[in-house]
Amino acid sequence: LLQILEVSGRRAKVSAGSLEGWISKATRLNEPLVRKQSAAAAASVHCDLKDPAVGTKYEAKVMLAVHTEASSASEVKAKLKPGTVFSVLELCPIDRYRVKVSARMVTGWLSLVAADGKVAVGEASE
Repeated sequence: LLQILEVSGRRAKVSAGSLEGWISKATRLNEPLVRKQSAAAAASVHCDLKDPAVGTKYEAKVMLAVHTEASSASEVKAKLKPGTVFSVLELCPIDRYRVKVSARMVTGWLSLVAADGKVAVGEASE
């Protein structure tokens, strides 16, 4: 989650954890690049999902895209089907719900929370 500190035209100064910087909040055609999340939606994520830890096993509730890099803009190398169990290998320093994982024959980065703010995983039962 980003916290907006200052707005100037299509740009916004934001903070995420210990990082701070400027981002574009809209394209030249004024299409949004970021979306405001309600406090209730943000709170529900915090209630439904504990902070991930290295070694934790999760089960995908929905199809999850596995990326080559921590950035969600990086290449998608695989997709995990619902029911797939994976282990957390590493935590992203700027997004607490973005993690590097290992599942079956793939290792890469994914988000534990969907774009709409809903939790996309459950704790694995195995």
